[in-house]
Amino acid sequence: MIEGIVLAAGMSQRAGSNKLLWMVEGRTLIEHALHGMAPHVEHIYVVTGPYHAALTSQLIHWSNITLIYNDQHLQGMFTSVKKGVAFSHPCSDVLILPGDCPFVKDTTYLAMAKPHETMAVPRYDSRRGHPIFIPSRLKAPLLLEPDSSHLKHFRNTHGFVEIPTDDAHIIIDIDTIEDFNQSLDATRKDERL
Repeated sequence: MIEGIVLAAGMSQRAGSNKLLWMVEGRTLIEHALHGMAPHVEHIYVVTGPYHAALTSQLIHWSNITLIYNDQHLQGMFTSVKKGVAFSHPCSDVLILPGDCPFVKDTTYLAMAKPHETMAVPRYDSRRGHPIFIPSRLKAPLLLEPDSSHLKHFRNTHGFVEIPTDDAHIIIDIDTIEDFNQSLDATRKDERL
């Protein structure tokens, strides 16, 4: 079984507003992230922070997600990773995706949402991106990491394989309006929207 974790606890400081609620083709960015991931996982845990109420209101119609408030979101993204992993089923593998990486291709999910012996990271043009696959056997060690740790450190410590993709969206996260426009341009070229 594979479950998804979408990280949505950021402050959106560079964006100037809650970027996960920006609209594209009738959906918010967070809904695009969920829509892309949902067919490939049993359940999705959305880890929220300061915009918990707004995200809850926006996502109330989604039946296969659980929203989790991370009261330690100010301590860094890894606290959200740990919160999502802690809520996931103990025997499930997980795919972890930042909510501001909403346009990952279906073909990437198909490659990533398979059982892997170790952590797996998608690669595009020699760059690593998201979502990251974590097998169930590594969830307990991840939860023992200090909150100040990073997913990259954990990945490098425990080993990983790279999964080649043709998906530029795995390396595009949306932090500013310029990133947003760049992502839209790339997505329209892919005819995803």
